Amino acid sequence: RRNLWHSLTYSRALTSGYSSGLELDDDVRYSLVWSGEPIAVGTSVARHNAEPKLSTATAYRDWLMTVFASWPMMKDVTLHVSTAYAIRDNDPPAPDSTTEEDGAGDENGDEATLINDYDTWTSAFGVTYRMTKRSTLAAYINHTTRLSDEPSLEFARDILGTTFTYDYSF
Repeated sequence: RRNLWHSLTYSRALTSGYSSGLELDDDVRYSLVWSGEPIAVGTSVARHNAEPKLSTATAYRDWLMTVFASWPMMKDVTLHVSTAYAIRDNDPPAPDSTTEEDGAGDENGDEATLINDYDTWTSAFGVTYRMTKRSTLAAYINHTTRLSDEPSLEFARDILGTTFTYDYSF
């Protein structure tokens, strides 16, 4: 059995902001997924615009591109791989704020992540095992690299983890 589906979504919401009382958020996402025997693959592209309200915080935009796949390896065991590339584009700070020499923030105390642009690439590899009808055990490794013109925002990290899930519906 093979299935191909796609979706285009748009949402607009007034939400609590990270650095402001309210943000007007616009989100657009396009997804394309193909699932067949035995593999499922997909991709999505998303754009997020945030305009802070009730604050002097600056607006920002995020682009996110994702590719993922999953393969059942044997009964109850599935392999998952994914990669995602995100771009954060912050508006420049207000003209009356100046950036400190180290670039970590500005004189108003704004965090570096709020005034500098950065790109983040995350790749993940994992395996899930369905233990019972209601429980699943997953193990994964995740590698993330962030690049920026601001040195304090750059990093690379690896995360290893396991997750046990028990599903019970009331």
